[in-house]
Amino acid sequence: MGKGIIIAVAGLSLVAVTALSDLYENDQRSTERQIEHNEEELAAQIARSAYNVAFAMVNEAPTIEQGVANVNAGGGLAGELYGGTYTATAHVGGGSSFSITANGYFGDAASELKDAYAEGTTTVTQSGYLRVRYLESRAGYCSSLYLQRVLPGVSEANQPAPEMIFAPGKNRDGRATEKQYYLEAGTFMNFFIGVDKNCSQRDVWVDDYPSYIANDPRAYDYLHWAFDQPDDLDFSTLKEAPYAMIEDHPSIDQHWRVSFEDINRWNAPDDTRPRKSLQATRDFGYDMDGDGVGDGWPDNERYDIQYRANGTIQSVRVVSGSDGYNDLRNYGDRPDFSDQVVEIWIEPGARNDDQIAQQDLGD
Repeated sequence: MGKGIIIAVAGLSLVAVTALSDLYENDQRSTERQIEHNEEELAAQIARSAYNVAFAMVNEAPTIEQGVANVNAGGGLAGELYGGTYTATAHVGGGSSFSITANGYFGDAASELKDAYAEGTTTVTQSGYLRVRYLESRAGYCSSLYLQRVLPGVSEANQPAPEMIFAPGKNRDGRATEKQYYLEAGTFMNFFIGVDKNCSQRDVWVDDYPSYIANDPRAYDYLHWAFDQPDDLDFSTLKEAPYAMIEDHPSIDQHWRVSFEDINRWNAPDDTRPRKSLQATRDFGYDMDGDGVGDGWPDNERYDIQYRANGTIQSVRVVSGSDGYNDLRNYGDRPDFSDQVVEIWIEPGARNDDQIAQQDLGD
């Protein structure tokens, strides 16, 4: 009896010791995980702080180029913060955009924050009529083009519905708008294409976009926007959407070019290879020699473009880059931003209500 009690007590002691040991190891692992979590949070906070400083430096400079140069002076921002360290660099992108990469380090943890922004382009500074002309539209898919007005001082819920500018189509270089679109000063213009891959909606005009989409949600295979619609209409953080490149005309005010990629691939913001990433193409230009590095944009030159129209191969000779924008090429099997390319401008003038009313009546 006594020996049995001793053995039982010894067994209980061994169980207790094992339990305590397991508890200690669990506590230690829990503590290590908590430390790792804390370090990751601090690294992320350091990266965010460095990012905010770099963003402010670019945003407050007179030009994007000057702001990027300020950030990158001496090899970029670097220093100590919250007991850790940080680095940050900036890069001038395509059109009127820039990107920032910030890294934060604390202990064994590292955090990277990277994003691209566009200046507040396509905002109407003088009231007038919107004019849109296709520069390039040599694509296998049909696409419609829509305007999304964003009115100043109007809540997001009360903004106008999208308005069709062009019905789905392709191969319409040189075509210009015929309908009247009057925009007041201060209006921000966003645009998107509705991609119709099999051209089943070709030439179908839409007057009421919300009803059209509600009745046929699959009318378009997908939408590609020019700008990501900013949260709460905060245009200080305006971003070019992945599938578009927006450029201000270098010498003519209130003129822009919007270049859309209509293939729904290559959205890879962390990939630096232009042949694999829309963002890398926009930032670094085309990879023309296949080494995985962007080579900028081609020089202006005369060249022949071949495309299929009405079942036959046709050719046209153009002078690239003659309109003042970056020269584009049509590659097809990689990002090129040459599928649906439009020039947009505002023709200043007073509103002609009679002309618009006649248009709305179909006269």
